[in-house]
Amino acid sequence: MAPRLFRVCCQWLEQQQDWRMLAPRGGGLSASLATRHWLLRVYRRAFPESLSREDEDRRLELWLAEYETQILSDLAVVRRLTDCSMDEARRRRAAVTAGQTAECLVRAVAKGWLTDEPLGEMELEAVASTHLANAPSLERLLSREEFRRFEEMYEQLWDSEGAAHLAEHPYSRVMLGDDERPPLIRTRRENTWDALGRSVYSRFHMAAQDLSVPGVADDIAQAEVIRACSRLGLSHESALVLLYSLLRGLLQGRASVSDGPCADPDEDRSWVQEPGPITADVVADGASEVLLNGQLMALAEAVIRTFCSKQEQGRYLLRTEQMDRAHQHAMRRAWMDCFKRDRRQQAIDAAEARRIVTRAVFKGVPSGEAHLKRARTLGIVELTRPAEEAEQSSLADDIVNRACAWFAEHPEVALGLRTRDPERMEEYRRAAEEFGFPDLDFMMKLVAKESS
Repeated sequence: MAPRLFRVCCQWLEQQQDWRMLAPRGGGLSASLATRHWLLRVYRRAFPESLSREDEDRRLELWLAEYETQILSDLAVVRRLTDCSMDEARRRRAAVTAGQTAECLVRAVAKGWLTDEPLGEMELEAVASTHLANAPSLERLLSREEFRRFEEMYEQLWDSEGAAHLAEHPYSRVMLGDDERPPLIRTRRENTWDALGRSVYSRFHMAAQDLSVPGVADDIAQAEVIRACSRLGLSHESALVLLYSLLRGLLQGRASVSDGPCADPDEDRSWVQEPGPITADVVADGASEVLLNGQLMALAEAVIRTFCSKQEQGRYLLRTEQMDRAHQHAMRRAWMDCFKRDRRQQAIDAAEARRIVTRAVFKGVPSGEAHLKRARTLGIVELTRPAEEAEQSSLADDIVNRACAWFAEHPEVALGLRTRDPERMEEYRRAAEEFGFPDLDFMMKLVAKESS
């Protein structure tokens, strides 16, 4: 998404006579949201080819003017439904924000435009109702400070069970992180690639927002503390069988695809029909038992070999001898899928195991590589910061880096902080609260320093 076109589109919206009424401060809807998730997507579908800078700007402005009436009409509907949804959310005590609701509605509007099937107000109302129905109750959520009351339980359970489980099933052996006790709480944002280094609070937060997970906040918190102290952070043995089998299959398939024919992972699906949780039919030798399923191992080997023979990214990783990285991405994506089933108290059957293994490779490896690329980009940015600035920073570097990455996606907010635009400052303040970025005062001082 070209930053220049992004700014042109945002400025066009903000210059509309009714814009302040459509997007009041704190109301969730913003020019950047509408531009990113709707207007530029539709514009690019209509005009995929690029022009010179001035011609491109002029064409975008003409396109916006042509559809001005419909755009403003849809924005008015989004505004009304967002306000109504938030009134209902407060009544229900649902954990949903105006920004989340507005984004859901804007995405629905965009989908209608992209499929040439515009949604009416009743259809958008149904979208908002579904979004609200899927929001967890505030009674299921705890703040980080509130979650600290489970610290003693966690320490006691780790000493009595968790440490032994870690020694028996080291995280590093399955490429899921360092062999250390997961932290109870982290202040930074976490993601799939943290794997078993993910904090217990983050696991709780995901579980609390999953409506398929039963219980109230304390029940869910206690369950996640217990799970974090279990083998590989999971309760069901079927999940362990899947993870160990996946890793063994990946390692067996790491040889060049030219060493033999590439097996078709869909060659024999009869085993997928077997009912009940997957079980181990092989126990590997070693210091401790490693439960393996032969069918899953064969599937994992076939899938990784297919990925390396048919996907350009797979061929590149194989050619440059970076398959360990691919294996790590796949294992961490698979663990997240296993965690999702585990917190729902669902064992993994053969059909689900096949889906998890396939997603781990064909979805996990590309996503992991994209994450790694972003992380390296931020690392380069960090290396260019003056040493004295790094020393003076009172916040963790990764938090500042994540804020910088967010600014790269929201250039209009970065510009607004430089010009001290109240609306942009408020937008950043909300983002800081949601994503754990440095607070507004810190960022304004940093901006002032860079501008001096």
